[in-house]
Amino acid sequence: MYKRQVEKESFFSLLKGVFKYGFGKLLNDIAVWLTVGIFLGALIDFIVPENFFTSLSMLENRILILIIGVPLYICASASTPSAVSLMLKGLSPGSALLFLLVGPATNISNIAVLQKYIGKKGVILNIISIVFVALIFSFIVDAMYANYFTLKLSEQLHNHEHGSSWWQGICAIILSLLLIKGIYIEEIKPRFSKI
Repeated sequence: MYKRQVEKESFFSLLKGVFKYGFGKLLNDIAVWLTVGIFLGALIDFIVPENFFTSLSMLENRILILIIGVPLYICASASTPSAVSLMLKGLSPGSALLFLLVGPATNISNIAVLQKYIGKKGVILNIISIVFVALIFSFIVDAMYANYFTLKLSEQLHNHEHGSSWWQGICAIILSLLLIKGIYIEEIKPRFSKI
């Protein structure tokens, strides 16, 4: 029987492939939504008052997040920077997790597509299931932070934010250039090629 020999790639060629994919194809695919998320995070940081969520109870926090998160069309890449900005305004880690789980899973465009396959009743059960599971995990995460972590996450983020350095500036410039490249390759270049 014929056996095909598989060439073994060296460690460095595998490592090169990982970086090529991570900083190439993968980043290009999420560039638009990650940029949207960064802008949303900056907007939240600018508009929402300091410690806005600390004035609300845990239940009020979660209800507000569900009202915002369920109908909002936001990709997972975009919701992550937005969740960090919300935590800087006093949102608990559990409520931030709720936003991260519910936002991308229950947006209106997904609901419209799902309705064709599973009907209205199926969509309602789907949304209720997602919200129920996300709420359970949000309470678990908050309980873990209350019992096992001494420093609040918002304090850690603020401390990290004030300790910015030249290294962070360089990383921000590199990320910005990679995002611009990704947007150009995925969005702008194809439109020009069609023209």
